[in-house]
Amino acid sequence: MSINQNFPEVSPSLLLDFANSRTLDPRITFTRSSIGTYVASNGLIKTAAADEPRFDHDPETGESLGLLIEESRTNLLTYSENLTSGTGWSNVSQSSMTATNVSEENPGGGSTTTQITGGGLNSWWAKNFTASVSTTYQISLWVKVADGGADFNVDIKFYAPGATSGTIIYGTGFNVTSSWKRVTGYVTSSANFSGSFSRLIVLQLDNTRSFYAWGIQVEAGSFPTSYIPTSGSEITRQPDNASITGTNFSDWYNASESSILCNYSNIVSNSNLTTGSERLYIFGEIVPTNTRIDFVSTRANYHPYIAADGSQVASLGGFTSLYNNQENRTAVGIKQNDFANSFNGQIKETDSSGVWPPSNPITKVSLGSRNNIDLLNGHIKKFIYYPERLTNTQLQNLTK
Repeated sequence: MSINQNFPEVSPSLLLDFANSRTLDPRITFTRSSIGTYVASNGLIKTAAADEPRFDHDPETGESLGLLIEESRTNLLTYSENLTSGTGWSNVSQSSMTATNVSEENPGGGSTTTQITGGGLNSWWAKNFTASVSTTYQISLWVKVADGGADFNVDIKFYAPGATSGTIIYGTGFNVTSSWKRVTGYVTSSANFSGSFSRLIVLQLDNTRSFYAWGIQVEAGSFPTSYIPTSGSEITRQPDNASITGTNFSDWYNASESSILCNYSNIVSNSNLTTGSERLYIFGEIVPTNTRIDFVSTRANYHPYIAADGSQVASLGGFTSLYNNQENRTAVGIKQNDFANSFNGQIKETDSSGVWPPSNPITKVSLGSRNNIDLLNGHIKKFIYYPERLTNTQLQNLTK
C-alpha cells in the first residue's frame, strides 16, 4: 500500500490546532459572560476576561492542553484568597490554631498568601458553610509547606453538629509539599435534614506544622473545575461557548461527505456526568429538524450520533474510559451508505447503509457544547475537517 493510500492527499478545509497555536481562529464566535481562569505556560493562574478563550496548560509540565471548555459553576466561599479570622475562619478545636496573611508569592503571581499553623492533635481551622441536603460539593485549594520541613498531611472535613448519623459526613486527606499544588476533595451532605443547614468546612492538622493556603473553592458538582476567585461574595463562572456559523461555516463544509477529526481530553468520567451527556462537537441541531452530526457522551460511552431529518441514519459504536485528562483521538467518516468511526488508531464500527445528505441542511458547528448546555468539561487540542470521506485506513492512521 502506498503512502497516499495510508494518508489523505487532500488538505483539510478547516484545521484548528488550539494546543500549538494558542489562538482562536477568527471564524469562531466565542462567548462566556464572565471571567474565567486558566493555567499559563509558566504554571501561574491567569484570568481571562469575559468572552476571552482560555488556552490551558498542565501545571507541572507546562504542556499546552488546548481550548478549555467548561460548564457554569459557582465558588460558594466568599473570600477565596484570605483564610484568616477576618473572613469568617476560626479555631474550633481544643488546640490553638492560627492563620495569618503573609508576604509569599502565590500561584496567581501575587505577593500575599495565608499561613496556617496547627496547635497539635486535632487542630481544626474551620468556616461555617450553608449546604443543601444530599448534595456533593467539591473542595479545592493550593497548598505549600511554610516551615521548611518535610511533607505532611492535612485533612479536609465536612462537619455537621447534631447530625443524626454522625458528625463527620465525609473527609479526605491531602499531602502538603515544598511546592505549590492544587489539592481537591469532595464531601456529600446527608439527607438527615429538610431544607438547608449549617456545616463547617474544616482543615485539620494533627501537629504543629505550618503551611501556606491560597485559592480555596467550594462548588456544587460531581467533579472540580477551574479556579473561580472571590473577594467578598459568591462568584459564578458562566459556560464557554464556541461555534462557527454563516459563511464562516459554509466556506469549508461539504454537505455530501465529510471526515471529522478531533483530539481532546476531558476531566470528568462518564459516571460523573452532571446531566448525563456532554458534547465534543455537534454539527446542526437536535431541534427542530434533528439533523446533526453529533459526538456525544452518555453515562455509558462516547459515540457519534448521525441523524437526517429526524431519524438516525447510521449506527456507530462508542468508546469508554475517555477521561482522566488523557489525550484521545477520534475520527468520523460520513457519506451516503458509507459511515465509519475510529478512535485512537482503531476502527470501532462501520455502517454501509444510511441516507446522506439530509434534506434539512446543516448550517453551524458548536465545539465542546450544544448551545451552552451539555459542555465537554475538558480541552479540545485539535479539530480538523476534510471535505471528503477518507478511507477507513486513513481515518485509522490519523487517530494513531
